[in-house]
Amino acid sequence: MLSRTVYDNNPNNVTVGMTLPPNCTGGCGNAIVNGSYPYVCNNVSADANFSVTSKIFLDQSTPAGALINSLEAPNSSQNARPPNQTVTSFSSKSELALNLSTGNDYLTLMGYVAPIDALDVPNSNAAGLVDPTNPVGGSYYRVVAQVDQKRKVPFHGGQRLERR
Repeated sequence: MLSRTVYDNNPNNVTVGMTLPPNCTGGCGNAIVNGSYPYVCNNVSADANFSVTSKIFLDQSTPAGALINSLEAPNSSQNARPPNQTVTSFSSKSELALNLSTGNDYLTLMGYVAPIDALDVPNSNAAGLVDPTNPVGGSYYRVVAQVDQKRKVPFHGGQRLERR
């Protein structure tokens, strides 16, 4: 299995001059380029937290590397609704690590409960836990996506876990 993300390359994801990060609470900058790839990544000079959420795919391949099939994680483009959706953040590299359960029954990976094309999600506040010094104004849940052998993706997260 291989995890990957695909940016939708929409120039309208970011407009030149828009305030970054969105809902900025201090230390704001302005976008210098639109959302076109690869130039969209240059907005990191205006926003050190800059990122754009994108779809997650899991590719199953043979040992020789031939593609068997792909699974697109549920996301907002498929009308999946929170908390039953997950995205990663283009060009972040902190998500998508695949973990196999000890019984070899499940793959898990981390992501965010956010729509595709949302800005600065990985550096936002965790929902319900606001850091007043964080310049990124939004809040998003982190989520664990679990894929079973039937390619079903139940979610774990998106809500506060309580000690019992």
